[in-house]
Amino acid sequence: GVPSHVARKATCVRRAWLLLALALPAAPVPAAPVPAAPSHMNLPDLAADAPCEPPGDVAVLITGLVTTAQFPSLPAHLQAIVSQVVSPFSADVHAAYEATGCLLGHSEAVCAADLQRNERVVDATLAQVLGARLRAIATCRGAAASRFAFAAPRSLPSEGGVLHTYAIEPKRAMSLRMPKMKSTLLQWYKLSQAWTLMEASEMSQGSLYTTVIKLRFDIVPLGKPAWRLCASRDFLRKKDPPAIHAMSDLVFWGRRDAMAVVASTWEHIDYFEKPLGGAGRPLLATRPTAVTPTLRSVLSLPPFEDWTLYLKIGHINVPDMGSKRKVMYKAYHTPKGLPLAHSGMVENLRAARAAGWEWIDPLPSRPGAP
Repeated sequence: GVPSHVARKATCVRRAWLLLALALPAAPVPAAPVPAAPSHMNLPDLAADAPCEPPGDVAVLITGLVTTAQFPSLPAHLQAIVSQVVSPFSADVHAAYEATGCLLGHSEAVCAADLQRNERVVDATLAQVLGARLRAIATCRGAAASRFAFAAPRSLPSEGGVLHTYAIEPKRAMSLRMPKMKSTLLQWYKLSQAWTLMEASEMSQGSLYTTVIKLRFDIVPLGKPAWRLCASRDFLRKKDPPAIHAMSDLVFWGRRDAMAVVASTWEHIDYFEKPLGGAGRPLLATRPTAVTPTLRSVLSLPPFEDWTLYLKIGHINVPDMGSKRKVMYKAYHTPKGLPLAHSGMVENLRAARAAGWEWIDPLPSRPGAP
């Protein structure tokens, strides 16, 4: 690849798919001849016409808070998950959720009744829409609802093939690093509960899933063409290095052993809560970009028809190689040219690979920088 002291000088601009997309400002491209791409850069699985091998046995973990305001749209949302994710991949579903249930000023008896009724609604909707693909449910109670003990056992044996467990969420809900964001840590607790359910299913069926997809109750991939996971391109084979593809906390996916690391986040939350140190790069847009892994994830992204729902894309550092420079978007409006933005990212990353770039550093060269 390109020597590190040269790679540091590569121009890299910040990208926001919603706000800036690929409206690339003029940026200098190295004028000096670049060496031919080394053999390890010629990866056939990243070619535009590469074949797509199926991802193997897939498990879907759906986690999150389900509010009463979501009840009217919950069936349609789950049906979208079925049509866009579950059916195409013949996936099994394991859900871990928390329901809202108590209005201020109500007595404890009323609150408990509301909570139980809302949990029954979620359970019934999951069973009705997901059908035989639903393997297990974990009902979690946190915050004010945690004071209500479950009348049912902590774990019920499978009923109709569905295992149902119950858990009281830990009191630690707020991040020490982001104290203004409530319940930011409990998403990882729910994920750990869903993972435990998945392991129970694996033990029951005598085999492990190959690929795991984590979804939320309030966001689902929806669009055309249909989402495709390709075993070779997405590093889903046993011989591949572990890799996770992610759209922040909305959707992330990968091979089972790699996703096991993500699922263990709650167990190691104290480590992740430690103050940032080392290289001192707290912002996403200041981190170096690995060209080939980023290209893999961009190619693996699921479709979303309405990207205004996806504000957490933030900024991705994409090398400015002069491809697709005139794609403009207006903030908080659905981009009409979203396919151009996506293809622009792909083309720029492929051009960077062809030029021999392995890493792009958005910060000026400094001691200790990658």
